[in-house]
Order: sequence, then structure tokens, then C-alpha cells
Amino acid sequence: MNPTDFQKKWISKHWKQICFLILLVVICYIQTLPYAFLSDDISVIQNNPYIGDFGSAFVRPQSALRSLLYTSIHTISGASPILYRLSNILFHMGSVIVVFATVSLLAPEILAFFTASFFAVHPLAIESVTWISGGTYSQYGFFMLTSFFFYIVARGNKQRLLLSILFFGLSLWSSEKAAILPLIILWYELCFGNLKDSYKKISGYMSISFFYGLFYIFQIKQRISILETNFYEKPQVLNSFYQIPIALSTYLSLFFVPVGLSFYHTELSFSAIEFIIRLISTIGLFTLIIYAYKKQKFIAFWLGFFAISLFPTLTPLPVAWVVAERYVYVGIVSLCAFISWFFYNGYKNENTKIIAVGFFGILLTFFLAVSILRNNDWKDQDALWIATAVTSPNSPQNHNNLGDLYARRADLDRAIIEFKRATELNPNYGDAFHNLANTYQQKQDYKNALKYYQKAISINPNLWQSYQNMARIYFLIQRYSDAEEAIRIAIKINPQDINLYKGLISILLKEKKNEEAQLLINKLSK
Repeated sequence: MNPTDFQKKWISKHWKQICFLILLVVICYIQTLPYAFLSDDISVIQNNPYIGDFGSAFVRPQSALRSLLYTSIHTISGASPILYRLSNILFHMGSVIVVFATVSLLAPEILAFFTASFFAVHPLAIESVTWISGGTYSQYGFFMLTSFFFYIVARGNKQRLLLSILFFGLSLWSSEKAAILPLIILWYELCFGNLKDSYKKISGYMSISFFYGLFYIFQIKQRISILETNFYEKPQVLNSFYQIPIALSTYLSLFFVPVGLSFYHTELSFSAIEFIIRLISTIGLFTLIIYAYKKQKFIAFWLGFFAISLFPTLTPLPVAWVVAERYVYVGIVSLCAFISWFFYNGYKNENTKIIAVGFFGILLTFFLAVSILRNNDWKDQDALWIATAVTSPNSPQNHNNLGDLYARRADLDRAIIEFKRATELNPNYGDAFHNLANTYQQKQDYKNALKYYQKAISINPNLWQSYQNMARIYFLIQRYSDAEEAIRIAIKINPQDINLYKGLISILLKEKKNEEAQLLINKLSK
């Protein structure tokens, strides 16, 4: 049977379950379609002057497929966020269906249906679906899960194996984190297959990941630079003994009790006793995997899948946050399969079947309700930053965001409090100092504005906006030579901005440098 016939036969047999799963996703996410651009969406999409340029999509080859998607959507719908977010929802919907199909190959279909249903609505997936920029994870997740599905059903069918490799390539082209697929396949063969007969196939996936990994290694320096420049994070090698238990235990607790969901997980300082508890829970996870490998391969596989899926974000290198909900998008599948196994064991017993179905319905409804409520926090930036302030009170990024929120509301005194708090939490936060200076400038407190602009550029000399605003203040207080010096530095950093040249012209005219100003006017008019 060729792959197309295989898919048609499977879909026709399970169309009712598929329709129900699609309905769950629609109910969970339909409200989010018109939500605003948020956080990275604004710079990457809304204010990106190259968003419509297909050539610029290949600047970062490891995520080129995502950039191509953005460019295509921009060509169709322009600045509307609806199609961008719809693409995330469709990827998630596809992942849910693929999860149903994949788990049904390893266990009874009712267990697979339970798994896919939980995955469809679990609140931990929201950051990867509702947040447009987080959609990188639902995108690579869909392609990687589909690749894994076709690997399982290949069974000597070259067409299906080629489809698996194709989808693996698409997943890698979406995110480097898909490089862990060969490890998942290896674990699958150890649990359910025959490693001796499959090592040649696995070696092909390993080779692809290896060469892609070499390419990604050369990008690590750039990633660290981005964290330093954009997030003002000091590079440091993380302590894996601390990092891994904290990350794994946090994801487990957020899955089973989805309370405290946050855009920034900064509250990760624990007492010795709290850390020991998290360490014990992590050791317990791996102990359970080993025990289940001997007794119940289904449990062993999916719990191992959970740990493997997080490998790319558990590196001691400073290239990722310790915890971010989008990191666990693929791992959610494994935990959904884990809890569904218990529901299935109750379901297959006639004496407890109704109870199992009832509790399944209650838990599914709970997850759905929490997701719908959590989605309300993502409707715009103000709602997101206010919600994040509750769960992550020690996030310098969020205090900076709150400062921006209050500044836009003209509550300048409250904005100053938030920006100062951001700089207290991170004394190297150049953007927060810049924003603090902006607020003082709005209050016409030019002395403090200049003070904090200078502080901002001492941290980040490439903040041309600080130089531009310093020039504006110097112009207003008639210190024209200082204004000229500042605006020229801004131009040197950002020579493409025509407004900077217009500002320089105004300054030159005030300085009676009419000839130089006229030359610049002529140059701009060409």
C-alpha cells in the first residue's frame, strides 16, 4: 500500500475521533486568532522592514522555514496577526492527529485517543500555539512527530521511509531542536523494535543530525551574543546538577498542576530542602524509566521520550533559559501518554470503565478550562505583562515591559518605578536604563534623562536610540555641538535611518553650518 492510500484508509476509519480532536483544538484556540502581536512578534514581524523579502528568510538557515512562512503570510495578509496565529493552530492540530495515529501503533486506540485529547487542550502548549513566535515549537514538533510516525510504519516500505526523512529535514529546517529525533528512534527500537535490524536506518538519521549539529555549533557564539545584546544575560556555564532537576521537576509540576504558568520563569531559587525534593523527583523519574523498561515498555518509552525531548535545552552552555514552557511542547505528548495509560487500565475493566471515562472527561474539561482562561492573558501585551507580574515578580524583563505599559498609559511615575526595579534586578540591563531615560525625558527632567542615556550606552554602546534622544535633548537646551556629536555617533551605528540625517541637518542649521547642511540635503534628495 502506498503512503497516500495508507493515509486515506486510516483517516476514513478514524474520522469521528479526528473530528472530535479538531473540535477540541478549535474550542481551545479559536478565541486567540485576533489577538495582538506580542513580544518578539513585534520586532520579527510587525516592525521588520524585511518581512516581505524572501531572500532575507535565509539569513538564519537553521530557522529558514519559519522565516519563509512569515514572508508568505505577510505577502497574503500584510500586518494582520490572524494568519500567523492560524498557522500555529494548524500545526498544533496536525500534531494532535499525528499523536493519535502514532500512539495507536504502540497501544490500543482508546489509549491513543485519550493521549491526543489531553495533548489537544493542555495549558502547557499555549506558549507554542497562541504566541506567534512560539510557533517555532509547534511547527518543528509537527514535522518531527510526523517523521517519527512514518519511521514506525515504514517496515521496509521505502516510500514511507523517504517521507520520514523528508519530514525530519523539514523539522530541522524549522528548529535545530529536532536533532534529537534519532535518539527517540533509537529509544523506540530499544523498547519495541529490533536494534540489530534497524541500526543502518538509524545511522542515516544520526548522520543527518551529526552534520546539522556541526553547523549549529558554529551558531552558538551568535546565540550567546544575542542573549548578551538583547537580553543582557552574562554568559555563564550552568551547573547541570542544579539545572536538570530544576527544569525537569518544574515541567512535571506544571503538567500535573498547571498553575503558575508564566512567560518568564524566573522564580527558580530554592531552599536546600526544596532542591532535595526536586532532585529526588528527578531521580525517581529515571528510576521509573529503568523499572518500567523491564515491566512496562509503553511507560518506559514515553517517559524516556519526555527526557530526550528536553535534551537540547538542558545543555550547560548559556544558549537557553533554564525553564520555558515552549521547550516542553513535544514532551507534553509523553506525559499525556503516561496519564492516559492509567485511564486506559481503568477503562478496560468493566467494573471501572464508567469511572475511568468520567474522570477522563473531568480532567479533559479541567485542562480545557485552564487553557481558555490562560489564553486570555495573551490577548495583548498589557494583559500578558500584568499576568506575568503575578507569577514572575523577579523578572527584570517583565518589569521593563511593565514600565513600557505604564508609560503608554501616561503614568510616568509608576513607569519609573518599574524601570528602576528592572535595573535593580539586572544592573547590566541597557534597554531598561534607556527606557528609564525616555520616561524622564517625557517628564522634561533632562538632567536625569541624560544621566540614564549615558548609563545605557555605557552598557550597550550600540544603542543608537540613546544617542539620538541625547541629541534631541541637547538640541532643546541649545547645546548644539553636543547634539551634533551624539547624532553623528547614532548615524555611525545606524547609517540606514534617514531620520537621523534629518536631525543632523536641523542641528547644522542651528550651528550656522549652512553649507554642510545643504550638501547633506542634496545628498538625501538624490
